[in-house]
Amino acid sequence: TTIAKIGAAESLSVWVTDRGTLRTLNTDWIEVGPLTFQEERGPRRLVFREDADGEVTHFMVSSSPIAAWERVPPSEHPGIHLPILILAITTMVIIILGPLVGWMIRRWHGVPAKDVVRISKAARRTLWLAAFLFAVTVISVLITVAEGDIAVELPGALGIVFLIPVLAVVPTLGSLYLAFRMWQKKEGRPTVRVLYTMAVVIFCLFLWQLSVWNLLGWNY
Repeated sequence: TTIAKIGAAESLSVWVTDRGTLRTLNTDWIEVGPLTFQEERGPRRLVFREDADGEVTHFMVSSSPIAAWERVPPSEHPGIHLPILILAITTMVIIILGPLVGWMIRRWHGVPAKDVVRISKAARRTLWLAAFLFAVTVISVLITVAEGDIAVELPGALGIVFLIPVLAVVPTLGSLYLAFRMWQKKEGRPTVRVLYTMAVVIFCLFLWQLSVWNLLGWNY
């Protein structure tokens, strides 16, 4: 329920091998009782836990009796979040560097700025601001996590750090509105409108991702 959730973002899989054993934690496990498995080449035991409906919810390992692994809900599956994170960071970099790269290309080819078919300044600046705030958010979170074990102790100045993604909500929603208006008025080339809309959708997904990991707001 707090930002310490990001410290548990790492996940692992449990699956059945062709030999009928379970594979997890980089080793194989042999069933020795109900919901109980013995490490094939080691002393550890692995025990699963069920809820009232018979659904497996956790597993525990004898070598770490104070901890439990919890089944990951679909909304936290790394197969969903890793692509979103990669897309979001790539989009941030492209948008932030876009004006400079565009200027260099026009200068190289001698194309006057007035001859370029562009979308409105409001749309460009709003999306750039969202990208900048998200980039600062990513850097701030990485620094916060790197400072120590956030599950044990939270670093100072978190109030300022987590104000940044909240501020990013405003230009993201603004860009979403401007994307709709862009299509209504047919601003710029169709390709530009598609790319702009894709960037807005990716940023909306990134906001959802921040919310899932309790990084949107002051959850500490």
